[in-house]
Amino acid sequence: MIHTNESFVSELVSSAVSKKHIYGAILCVENEDDSLSFLHGAGNLSINRPYFIASVTKLYVTAVLLRLRSKNYLSLHNKIEDYLSDEILHDLHIFQGKEYSREITLNS
Repeated sequence: MIHTNESFVSELVSSAVSKKHIYGAILCVENEDDSLSFLHGAGNLSINRPYFIASVTKLYVTAVLLRLRSKNYLSLHNKIEDYLSDEILHDLHIFQGKEYSREITLNS
């Protein structure tokens, strides 16, 4: 059975974080023509705050970045500040008390 309502997506994500060793989850479901778009976060993750992604997701992000590079939409040598707002970059990557967010390049 296919569910097409946002409450189902919300319940699905909330149910996932109630499991052992899952502390937060974000789920985005969309179709190609954008007539279907659900986004929900649960647990210690929110759709409105930056968060670190797990290793598996890095494969998808890399594939998307390389595809965009092949179409000349971006350069891997550009800094992420060329693509992300100040609000997103603020305190995104701090190491030993120093803010590094504006120094990160796509190939870092």
